[in-house]
Amino acid sequence: MNLAVHGLEGDIREANSYYEDEHDSTGKFDFVLANPPFNVNAVDKDRLKDAVGKNRRYPFGLPRTDNGNYLWIQLFYSALNKNGRAGFVMANSASDARASEQELRKQLIEAHAVDAMVAVGPNLFYTVTLPCTLWFLDKGKMGTPRADRVLFIDARHIYRQIDRAHRDWTEAQISFLANIVRLYRGENLDFTLGGDDAKAKIREIFSPSPAKAGEGRGEGRSKYETFPASAKSPR
Repeated sequence: MNLAVHGLEGDIREANSYYEDEHDSTGKFDFVLANPPFNVNAVDKDRLKDAVGKNRRYPFGLPRTDNGNYLWIQLFYSALNKNGRAGFVMANSASDARASEQELRKQLIEAHAVDAMVAVGPNLFYTVTLPCTLWFLDKGKMGTPRADRVLFIDARHIYRQIDRAHRDWTEAQISFLANIVRLYRGENLDFTLGGDDAKAKIREIFSPSPAKAGEGRGEGRSKYETFPASAKSPR
């Protein structure tokens, strides 16, 4: 339905993605875009054992907890080719989950794949009111200056209120967030989406000489900050 609404074609097949790989996807894709169900339980892990290990669908192992979040994350990671990028929505709990899930997150980070994470506020989905996190993976960042860096963006305060129960992002807000990532990646800024409004906000936040220093408007700096890669969420 999503493909049809946006005028796109696709090869859609009926299967359970945990157990079946209808597209022989491991290491094949340039891009992955996904919005998986959160916190799925009762996955039959015995059926996954043959897909665990290097260059397989679950390269970092299986979580001991009855939760499918890190199964989805590994499926997205393993589907990418050596320069592939992925973007997906994930439950906030996956960002700081402990025990076996923390170990899986550590391996993912040590693989230099996690590129950026964006914290999103509530009510941005019509069927789910919970806040969530956007994950962005980039296997191609290995060997670049950001190989050991992860960009964290707190976008919980960025939204347009549609009605009491629904929010969205304007084109300018999307462009603003996207251009922060471009700055981090050393890419050219692009204001095709958002235009002058997005350009003005980038200049306001990242200007080396803001009108009022010390108010979260760049504080006189022309740089953003990233964190060294770590399995533990910054606090």
